[in-house]
Amino acid sequence: MADGGFGVTFSIGDGALSTTPTYTAIASVKTFNGVEIASVMSETTAHDSAAGYREFVPSGLFEVSDIELGLAFDISEGTHANSSGGVTHALLNKTLLAYKIELPDSGGTNWVFDAYINKIKWDSPKEEHIMANVTLKVTGQPTLS
Repeated sequence: MADGGFGVTFSIGDGALSTTPTYTAIASVKTFNGVEIASVMSETTAHDSAAGYREFVPSGLFEVSDIELGLAFDISEGTHANSSGGVTHALLNKTLLAYKIELPDSGGTNWVFDAYINKIKWDSPKEEHIMANVTLKVTGQPTLS
């Protein structure tokens, strides 16, 4: 039976994976899209390909899509701040850090990966709290355990 998604923890490390980081849960994560891994395909279509359809083969490379977090933003919150350990700081200082997604399933499933914060978009709707959409660019191989 599948487990629900409520209770997912998204954490930021105090260094890259190569440093065996300590993780801190990012506060007030309202939404995020999951890890998507794709096989990069190389086109092999030739002028004599059957029926005019494009042909592809796996290139041997994989690509991880960007991961987006929706935060109820609070600059005084350490994991949001422009100080060490905050996503704003990681963006402005172009810092490669480890991140961990812990699923609330019975098996204790988690993803760990290195990423750069490559974009933060702040939004302030009148009826709600300030939101920040944080985009992470994963680099290297993520690990599922």
